[in-house]
Amino acid sequence: MSPKRKGLSLKDKLSLLHKYDNLLLKTVCQRDAAIKLNISQATLSSILKNRNEIQKNVLLNKNPDRKRKRAGKNLKVEECLLQWFKQALLQNAPINRAILMDKAKELAKN
Repeated sequence: MSPKRKGLSLKDKLSLLHKYDNLLLKTVCQRDAAIKLNISQATLSSILKNRNEIQKNVLLNKNPDRKRKRAGKNLKVEECLLQWFKQALLQNAPINRAILMDKAKELAKN
């Protein structure tokens, strides 16, 4: 029976990269390393392929507990909304999901 699929956070992926690097010192093949790390070889391969992006996100102080990275449809709207959100936080303005959605729609129209 195969193990159930488990989402890995950024912190988990970084930890696996460090453990994998330590295993490489003992000259372990990728398949054996995956078994020792208790993940599938395909998962390990994906993590290794995205190593630079994972490390970059850690350096940029992205949320380490986030399991999925979702991007908005319009990058400019996302950036403007983030700036507005930071300003609203500084002013202690009430913010909820509905307000964010309305502001995003307003920014998208502009």
